[in-house]
Amino acid sequence: MAKGQKTIYKNSAVILRLVLGILSIVISAVVGFQSCAAGIGEAISEAESSSGAGGLFTGFFLLAAGIVAIAARKTKGGTIASIILYALAAIFAFANLSENFGDLVVWAVLSVIFAVVLVITLFLKEKDSSDETTKE
Repeated sequence: MAKGQKTIYKNSAVILRLVLGILSIVISAVVGFQSCAAGIGEAISEAESSSGAGGLFTGFFLLAAGIVAIAARKTKGGTIASIILYALAAIFAFANLSENFGDLVVWAVLSVIFAVVLVITLFLKEKDSSDETTKE
């Protein structure tokens, strides 16, 4: 690359990260409410499972990943941090699956999908708009 030329992310990748971040924040609220309900149900039925607590952690990681995805959507490091947070959300969700909170598998799969999409956006790059064919 010529001096002064830099690699930038395509606009579609940046917009996709913004959309995923907003969706993650909204979904984290839903996961949080469901986790509270599952936790109360587990307490009332004196169940041995801890899917309510696992759901709260999943919701927290989804919220953190969404905030990072929005705040650092133009940087490679921010995208990698979001991928790690989505992976942690999926790990906590898969580790705490139970009959009391059946939707936890949905949030785990969604976290994996969001992480894979962000990995794909890491490779969507193009050169800056300067024209290299005019060199003589």
